[in-house]
Amino acid sequence: MTEQMPTSGETRVFEHGLRVAREWGALGAEGLEVALKAMDAQLVREHGITVLKLKAAQRDAELAAAKAKEDADRRLAVTRLVVGCVMGLVMMGAGITVATYAWWLSALLCGPSLLALTHVLVLGRSDPGALRYITGASRQATDAAAAHQAGPPAV
Repeated sequence: MTEQMPTSGETRVFEHGLRVAREWGALGAEGLEVALKAMDAQLVREHGITVLKLKAAQRDAELAAAKAKEDADRRLAVTRLVVGCVMGLVMMGAGITVATYAWWLSALLCGPSLLALTHVLVLGRSDPGALRYITGASRQATDAAAAHQAGPPAV
């Protein structure tokens, strides 16, 4: 049987353990009881401190997660706003450009569909009632543009 020689760190730990065991043994039964009660109170305090530290770490992690979610929501809102503005400008520009050639396309690009697009992109929601209203308004705009293009009614 071959035993490994303990390293210097292991030797120090072992020697310290022996010294503590000798001191505890020298206390006697009554001294040992008092020492164990004192040690029990110390362990309870240390446990309480550890629990408080863990709760603080958990609370910090929850706050960090909430802040990250809030930042992500803010970035999403800004992105929606920018994309909605760019799309709105592009639709208006295209509608004005094609107005002389395709009146119906101009009415679709600059009319209620522009409102629907910005409603969905900027606000981030699409209400069924609002979309029905926009669809009806789109029909009315197209009919009005068609009547205007046809000229005055023949008498």
